[in-house]
Amino acid sequence: MLTAPLRNLAFEEVLDMARRCNICRAGGCGRARTPDIDPMTLGPAQVEAIKQKLGERGLEISGLSNFMNITAPGKSGEVQQVMIKTVDAAVLLACQTICMNLGTPVQGMSRINTSKK
Repeated sequence: MLTAPLRNLAFEEVLDMARRCNICRAGGCGRARTPDIDPMTLGPAQVEAIKQKLGERGLEISGLSNFMNITAPGKSGEVQQVMIKTVDAAVLLACQTICMNLGTPVQGMSRINTSKK
């Protein structure tokens, strides 16, 4: 269950929905997408709270996702930092899967030329 589309709901509501639908694995991460798991601010207290909420419902996180565009002009440094923090968050949450966007073609360039840039 990808939780990012449910970002307007409270974290607990998303978890309760997953439980009601017999989904045992949910995932989401990212700035402004899933504010309850913001890799830039995630700390030990938040990790423990998230694990407790998951455990109470018999859920686990199957993956964290971050689909920021690393090829966006002037954004590569910021995106790299968020990606690094997403990996750190996955470690803290004992999550073995991370989904990321490796970039989209820059307007007027092919995918290959964008990657070489």
